[in-house]
Amino acid sequence: MRAPFARRSDSDVARLRALVETGAAGAAGALSELVGRSVFDHQTTAPQRDAARESDPRSTGVFFEAQGHLRGLVALLLAPVSRDAILNNLLCCRGEGEPGSESAASALCEVGNIVASRTMSAVADNLGARILLSTPKLVTENAEGELARWVAERRRSGAVLRLESLLADCDGAFEALLVFILDP
Repeated sequence: MRAPFARRSDSDVARLRALVETGAAGAAGALSELVGRSVFDHQTTAPQRDAARESDPRSTGVFFEAQGHLRGLVALLLAPVSRDAILNNLLCCRGEGEPGSESAASALCEVGNIVASRTMSAVADNLGARILLSTPKLVTENAEGELARWVAERRRSGAVLRLESLLADCDGAFEALLVFILDP
């Protein structure tokens, strides 16, 4: 039996993109509850770079290895303002929302776990397959650089497929980037 997406035809990539988009919609819903504002998914095809992003890079990330029917990496990347919005909403009443605290690290890992799980569960359900996620790895500085290193490592084995969904509110006050890297 041939595994889906092994050769990555245009139709396979389109199908996987649609599956990840379905998962990202669920992730956006979860983030809406976690940050206390409406968050929507906007799928992109490649990393976006612009002046606004350069001044406020996504320095925080939660990374997961995906294993099973599809193998790769799932990451949730946050700029400081978005990270702080999550922490303020989840931890403000206990005064433990400082980015470097143990409570903050735990909260960010759990948010990443919820987002990645919603996304990959939708993909797995639609494929009728099993996909498992590793425990989260929290990166609190230069998450975009860490993602680039993980991608470079995977590219040693061949071409990778990178799918992204921007998870943002309407006024731009909250923004997260959900990235799925499919191994060669």
